[in-house]
Amino acid sequence: MRRVSFGAVTVGVIALLILIVGFVLANGDDDEPTIAASPSPSATTPGTIITATASLGLAGGSPSPDSPVSATPIAIGRSVATPVPGAPGPSATPSLPGSDLPPLPAGTERVDAPIDGLEVLTLESFPPQYVLLVSAGLPSGCAKPAGYEGSRAGAVIQILVHNSMPTGQGACAAIYGMYELNIPLGSDFEPGATYVIEVNGQTVGFTAQ
Repeated sequence: MRRVSFGAVTVGVIALLILIVGFVLANGDDDEPTIAASPSPSATTPGTIITATASLGLAGGSPSPDSPVSATPIAIGRSVATPVPGAPGPSATPSLPGSDLPPLPAGTERVDAPIDGLEVLTLESFPPQYVLLVSAGLPSGCAKPAGYEGSRAGAVIQILVHNSMPTGQGACAAIYGMYELNIPLGSDFEPGATYVIEVNGQTVGFTAQ
């Protein structure tokens, strides 16, 4: 009887030791730290910056892990011109009067043409456009029209009308001819103001409408 009781006790102790060892091993596995694999960075398109913004549940709180993240691409290398308030825009009216000087034939030179008449014409437009009608003379058979030059200083407009003549002393027919020029003056005039036009020593005035 004693031998049987001793064997039973021995078996019970061994079973208890096995339970204790299993319990210790089980608790040791639960205490081991777990390492989460970090996601690999995703490739972004060259020339684009991605900004991530996490939405917060409350003001001043920390972002929730479940909060959605929005990615906004920002293009780089592009500039947008911003108009400056009060800056003058491009002028719609060119600087007039202009000049019209065609090339001269070989062996000729420009000389002032005699002026036989000046008249300022007002075109029906808004704002009004003005044109100078010039009647110029050709004092000999060798004289030819050779263009004009124009400039303006305030209320005074100066225009030079040219003829071409041979540089040598050749014989020219003694005939007198005439021709007309229409010279645009533009529309940059103050209504009610008076302007003077000088053409080869002759003058004519007009009042802007």
